[in-house]
This record gives sequence, C-alpha cells and structure tokens, in this order.
Amino acid sequence: MTGVAVDQCTGNLVVSDREQAAVITIDRSSGERTILVGGLEQPGELLALYRVGTHCPEAFHLLVSDPGSGRTRLVSPGLGVDLEWLGDRDVEDLAFLPDGNPVTGSPSVVFAELPATTLPGAVSSLGTADTPALYSDRPGNPPVRPSGSRYGDPVGDTLGEGDPIDLLALEVQTRETEAVVFLLLSGTTWPGVELAGHLDFDSDRNAETGTTSHVDLFSPLATGLGVESTLDLGSYDPETQNAAVLNWDGSAYQEAGRVRVAVTVDPVFLPGTTLIQIWIPLDLLGGDPFFHVAAAVGSPEEVTDIAPNRGHLRVGVGP
Repeated sequence: MTGVAVDQCTGNLVVSDREQAAVITIDRSSGERTILVGGLEQPGELLALYRVGTHCPEAFHLLVSDPGSGRTRLVSPGLGVDLEWLGDRDVEDLAFLPDGNPVTGSPSVVFAELPATTLPGAVSSLGTADTPALYSDRPGNPPVRPSGSRYGDPVGDTLGEGDPIDLLALEVQTRETEAVVFLLLSGTTWPGVELAGHLDFDSDRNAETGTTSHVDLFSPLATGLGVESTLDLGSYDPETQNAAVLNWDGSAYQEAGRVRVAVTVDPVFLPGTTLIQIWIPLDLLGGDPFFHVAAAVGSPEEVTDIAPNRGHLRVGVGP
C-alpha cells in the first residue's frame, strides 16, 4: 500500500494497492474489500476531500495520484464520477491547505511532483491548485456514529496450556435494529482450529434476573451479569456462516435464532490476527439497544480468555 485515506462519511478505509493496480475500499464493519478505481499504473498518494454544500455520502471526493501514467484523478464514489484532475504531472504527494493558510490564503491543494530526472541532486517541485469555496477537509454533515463500547484485552493474559486462543478486543456497536459484535483474536489459525465460547448479554441490565454468566464460571472476578441471552460460538457453521443465539426461559436455554458471522483471517489493517464480526437483531436480545455484555472464548475443551477481565461492557446509555 502506498496511499491511505479515511472516508469520514462512512468510516471506511481507502488504500492504493499497486499489486492490483487499483484503489481499494475496505468496509469498516465487514472488512470486505472492493475496487473503487481500477486500471491504474502505479497508484500512489490519496487525498480525501469533501464538497462544500453537499451532504454525505456524496460529499466525499478522492484525489488519486498515478505517477506511472502522469495523471491524478478525481473520484466521487457517491456520484459515480471518475475524471482526470491533473495531467502530465507525476504527483508523489498531496495535501489540503485550509482557508487562511499562510501559503495561498485560500482553500487549496498542494502537490509534489517527482523530479524530471534521476540525476543526483534532482529535487521534487511543488505546485498548488486553488479550490475556493469548493472543498473542505471534513464533511459539513458528519454522520452520527453508531452507539457502542470497546474493551481492549491485555495480550497474553490467557488461561490453560499449549497455544491458547487469546482475545485481544471486544467491541459492540448498536444500530437501529441490530447489534454488531467485533471479536479480535491473536493468530490466524481459526477457523482451522475449533473455537468455542459464549457472548453473554444482560438485556435488562439487572444482575438479579436471568441466569449466571458463562464468564463467571471461569473467573474469580464477577461480571455482574444476569444473562437473558447468549451467543454460542461453538455453534458456528462455516458453510452457512451463522451461529445460534439462545435465550434463557427461566430453567434452560432455548434457541431464538441464528445470526450472520463473518470471519476475516489476517485482515490487511490488523495483520497476524483473526477478526470475527457478528450481526445480531436487537429483537433476539429483547429489543433494547442498551445492555451489558461479556465474553468467554477458547476451545471445546477449555476457556482460554475472557473479556472484560473484571465486570462487563456497558453498551449504549443507562445504568
């Protein structure tokens, strides 16, 4: 990768990939990679711009340098626009200068060109392009991000012996109708090795109702959960890419439904790890976007890590 930008309208990552001769979008939620701009020769630096007076997602525009072709392109994914912005220049770097900057005084893009010769002592040259009242470096209406909570688990704080599965992070986001869970594991062996464990949900945020958390069975530090729902990681089916959510009926767990699970091994933005994403309709968790959660992961033989190490993760607002 030679260029990286963030689309502040969506939160997605945009990278230039010279092996594919393309600019790639990486979805923040799913990790899915899609080609945004193809047919490049040597995709290089990227610069995210936002059209003044235009709302997200159409406000997001992207400058893409391609020194191999001597062109820089202007791309608007929301409007389907892809055109030449600057020609006959081998641009190696791009930056946005805001209004009132000491160089041009008005909103501008500054670019650095590769030297015209490779002789010793050759230096890059700078140029500017004014963008008065056209662009800003941030959207005028940044979107409201989903409500959520994140817990970073210490590396190596595992239980058991051998090569235990290490849970590095637990994140939960709530959206209008669903909760999205992110589990980050060390290593890239799963799903080659069998994973087990539970995500326990205290839907009413009341430790006196529901049942005992699976995490409490393996930790001396109480979670403070009264569990109404749990996601059974051991029920994951790689063919259908889903797993079971179970609800406590007062005496036993009953399957309430199966939910989508995506596994990304060795993701480009977190190499050497495995990212698991789970989409759970809020209806399966009682319908409330505010709840408490804790996780226990490991093999079918033993739990090897929990998160948080003490207490629980509070998702949304509330006690």
